[in-house]
Amino acid sequence: MFRPTGCLALFLLSTALACAGETVVAILGGQPVFEDEYRFHEERVKTNVASRIMRLHGVDMSPDFWTTEVDGVTPGETLKNEALRSIARFRVVQTLAVEQGLLEAVMSYRDMITAFHEENLRRKEMKEAGEIFYGPVQFRKDVYISVRLEQLTRALQKAALSDEVILEEDAVKTQLEEIIRKRIDSLIDANTP
Repeated sequence: MFRPTGCLALFLLSTALACAGETVVAILGGQPVFEDEYRFHEERVKTNVASRIMRLHGVDMSPDFWTTEVDGVTPGETLKNEALRSIARFRVVQTLAVEQGLLEAVMSYRDMITAFHEENLRRKEMKEAGEIFYGPVQFRKDVYISVRLEQLTRALQKAALSDEVILEEDAVKTQLEEIIRKRIDSLIDANTP
């Protein structure tokens, strides 16, 4: 039986998904990264990437900024890498939370967006009913996803602190970030041609 691999498999998968109204921009850990998820994460990191490149290399923002090579790589390529690392972090933290029993399943980006809309609806209904709740009446999408990711990260840290291993809180944070970084690197490296 013929099984497409590598670039052919990615092409066939992205073509099939594009035909179904979905555009795949990358594959991470065997899972597709759809354009809407990629664009969201790209917007999250874009300002930091541009600021860092301008500061480190003494270049100014211009119409061709994202396509002009700086030390052998374009800012656009750096942006894509950073966006993919952001997506990988989103997935890795959730995977660790599932492994620790803190989360039932890894949520896709679309599942997270659905949860975001449901949370905003719930908050709106609570406000209209005069109920007390903490935080904003309506989250912005980027804030909601950042808050959820931070909550999971803190839950992982707390779970590690409650284990029988006696560690300082800062040591737990450092170790957790190292585990997350290694898993992100593994996801990124597995998808680099």
